[in-house]
Amino acid sequence: MRAVAAADFGNGLSWVLPAERYVFANADISVHLFRQPDGEWIGVQAQTQMDASGAGTTLSRLYDERGSIGVAIQTLALRAR
Repeated sequence: MRAVAAADFGNGLSWVLPAERYVFANADISVHLFRQPDGEWIGVQAQTQMDASGAGTTLSRLYDERGSIGVAIQTLALRAR
């Protein structure tokens, strides 16, 4: 449950446009874990890419205290405010 909750932070951690000028919404999220997380802490390393059409994706790499546990990908809809 913690890993999936942390995965949802990806797009908020890796903005590529100024939030005061643009809004973005998650259209969906897919989380893929290859093992159960160990410990209480989940780390997230995220990168967002976007296109001039207003579509984007965020790829988040998920970690625990032992190392990598999986990835999450979010589809984003981006619009000017």
